[in-house]
Amino acid sequence: MKYKIVDKFKYDLELVKKGMFHQDLINYLQENMESVKEIEVIDYQESSEGFTRKVRYLPKPVIKKIGPKKIPPEAMEWVEISTWNEKENTLEFSNIPTHPKVKKLFENYGKIELIPGQNGVERVMTGAVNVKVRFFGKIAEKVITSKAKKILQEETKVLSRFIEERLTGKNEKK
Repeated sequence: MKYKIVDKFKYDLELVKKGMFHQDLINYLQENMESVKEIEVIDYQESSEGFTRKVRYLPKPVIKKIGPKKIPPEAMEWVEISTWNEKENTLEFSNIPTHPKVKKLFENYGKIELIPGQNGVERVMTGAVNVKVRFFGKIAEKVITSKAKKILQEETKVLSRFIEERLTGKNEKK
């Protein structure tokens, strides 16, 4: 299933980039997001074109069981492997599940583009989710995409607050 998620920031491109990749952002997100339990940078490598990173995410459990089968929280954990292209203002990513059984059944990859405009920046995420399970795979893809959209909407609000509090010198809490 292909998807497109657009978020808007009222700040200019440089401020949004500075916020998105600030070293304190990961801890700030973890402390201020209801949907995420843990976020951890595993690896970070800079280059002349941008950087490559690996970030581990453990969301708070949404699904506790499917039928009689319990779903451990670790089954929803993933590692984002991404590459930022500074010249293009794009981030290409793959989200790789850490649970071996889920890893065999799930693919998620895509691209984030930062597009400057008159009233701020649009963050456009396009990608695909593929759940390789007969019959229920398409339903799972819709549920996962819907949940991802909600997580990103929450992340947008928290990132905007981070930029406002830490990078603009203002302290506007909403």
